[in-house]
Order: sequence, then structure tokens, then C-alpha cells
Amino acid sequence: MARILAIDDDPHVLSLVVRMLKAEGHEPRTASGGGDGVRLASEWHPDLILCDIVMPEPNGLEVLATLRRNRETASIPVVFLTGVPDPKHLHAGHALGAEDYLLKPFTSQELLHAIEARLARVAFVRRETQRRLDDLRRELGTSLPRDLLAPTASLLGLSAFLRDEGANVPPELVSEVAQGIFDGSQQLQRAIEKLVAYADLERLVQAVRTQPAFAADRRSQAGAVVAAAAREAAGWLQREGELELSIEDVTVRIDAGHLRRLVFELVENAVKYSPKGKAVAVLCRSISASVCRLTVSDQGPGLAQDVASTGSQTWDTAQAATHTGLGLAIVRRIVSLYGAELSIRSAASEGTTMVVQLLTCA
Repeated sequence: MARILAIDDDPHVLSLVVRMLKAEGHEPRTASGGGDGVRLASEWHPDLILCDIVMPEPNGLEVLATLRRNRETASIPVVFLTGVPDPKHLHAGHALGAEDYLLKPFTSQELLHAIEARLARVAFVRRETQRRLDDLRRELGTSLPRDLLAPTASLLGLSAFLRDEGANVPPELVSEVAQGIFDGSQQLQRAIEKLVAYADLERLVQAVRTQPAFAADRRSQAGAVVAAAAREAAGWLQREGELELSIEDVTVRIDAGHLRRLVFELVENAVKYSPKGKAVAVLCRSISASVCRLTVSDQGPGLAQDVASTGSQTWDTAQAATHTGLGLAIVRRIVSLYGAELSIRSAASEGTTMVVQLLTCA
């Protein structure tokens, strides 16, 4: 059963709609004008609104605009009722977010079909939103405590040492402790930056419905961005000399800032979990007229076989002690946002290769 508000200045239409809805077990309420409809929508919070377009002020389009400006009613689906489908009205309604139209006179079957379709869509969006929230909680619950608590514990320990023993500590040791505090502060700052980046990407992924359309007008020159981001990530860990770069300058369909973040997280992760002195290879090259392949390979301990073989997007820390953290959650969000593909090749004691296939520009 759904709560459905019908707004129309024709009492006969309202009476007909009420009978149809009650016969199907729905809970209807009515408003004979746009002003009353907006007020009732704000007070009652219906699951769906049926609204006539041509009414005394405010008309249906003005009602919809008012509903969309109100935070409490902005997400309520609206189906317009219209006797004469004016193209200008239809276009304006679509621009404001109207979900559907019913042409008067309509049958009970047509009305119920429109309602069921809209409610099914709302239910799907809610399930998808809940799934993404669950993914967010799981990813943050896995990676965030480690990423934030480790540098915080270091800062607390070192600062407590100076507080309690500072008067008796030789100058050279004070300098060493200060360096430790500085390094821990940088690590904490990086972790917070990752958290902010992840939250921004999550909001963007939620807002974008059609990934190819989103990526269509975004482009960057991969050569300079990939090389700079890789060097920055390795330099942050003081291991830039271990990079092996093989990069073509390909124009790819991704925002330059997101490409930089993608490369930085992949390379930082690879360098972090590779033994010192072992090379980390970064390759970026066109493999077809429409695809660019970005590959980051390390010589670390590798992933658990079941995780690597499936290219799973859920990183189980009980199975893989390495290659975990908020950085790869960020990578997955960027890949999802641009309709790219992420695959993983890994074997125990033989390292891990992360492959991202990006769309290119003609």
C-alpha cells in the first residue's frame, strides 16, 4: 500500500482517482489546488504525487518547482495528469524532474501501471542507495581505523614522550622525536585527504546516472598526468628511483584530477607493499582505437588467490594482509564513475599487477 496525493482542480477527476486507488489498497488524499497540494505534501510526505498541469495558480509546473526546492519533498516522484499534452509543458516538466505523464481520460489500468512503475523505480533507487551506504560502511570500517589510528597513536606516543621526558632529553634526540611527529602528522594528513576524496567521489557516483555521458566531455593527456602522479606517490615514500615508467601520451576520457588520484593511489599502494630496492613498473599505452591500458605492477607478497582471480572489489583483510586500505576504495570509485575496467593479476610471492582500462578520445 502506498500513500498517494492527487492534486487537481476538477472534483470529478479526484473522485475517480480516489476510487481507483482505494480499490487497489492504496491510501489516497486529495487537494483541489496547487497551494493546498504543496502544503499537504510537506505535512503528509506521500510516496507519490499525481498532479494536474493546467490549474489556477499555482499550476502543475509551479507546484513541481516548489516541491523540488523543498528538501522534505524534493525526492517525491510526481506523475502529471494532462488533458492536452502541450510540448512546452512536457519539456518543462521533464526539466524539473517529472517522472511520467497520464493523458486524460485515463483508465484504471493506465493509472495503476504508471503508479507501479514509479514506485518500483523509487524502491530500486532506495535499494541501490542502501547498498552503496553498506559498501561505504564496510570499506570505511575496514580501512579507516588503520589509516587514521596508526599515525595518531604515533603522534600521541611521541608527544607524550616529550611532555614527560623533554627536560632530560638531549637535543639530538629531541630533533629525532620532532621528525617522528612531523612524519606522523603528514601520514594523518594523507589519511584525511583520502577520506575527503572518497566522500567526494561517493557523492559524485550517486549523482551520476549515465557513466558514458558523464565521461564524454571530460578528457586529459595521460602522459604528463600519469608520470607526475607516479613520481609524486613514489617520492612521498622516498622511492622514486625504483619506478620504471613506460608511458604514451594518450588522450583519455577522464578528468585530469581524477586520473592523477587514480595513478597516485595505485602507485603508492604498489610501492608501499614492495620490498625496498624492487622496481615498480607503470605502463600507460593505447591498445586499440578506443582503449588505453594503465598497468601498475609490484613485486610484493601478492594477494590471496581467490581475491586476485576474480578481480574482486571487496578486499578481505583476513585473506590479504597487503594491498588494502582506503586508496583502493578510491580507485574503485573512479573506475566506476568513468565506465572503466579494473582487473587484478596476482600470485603469492610473485607480486600484483593492477590493470585499468580507460576509454580514449578519437
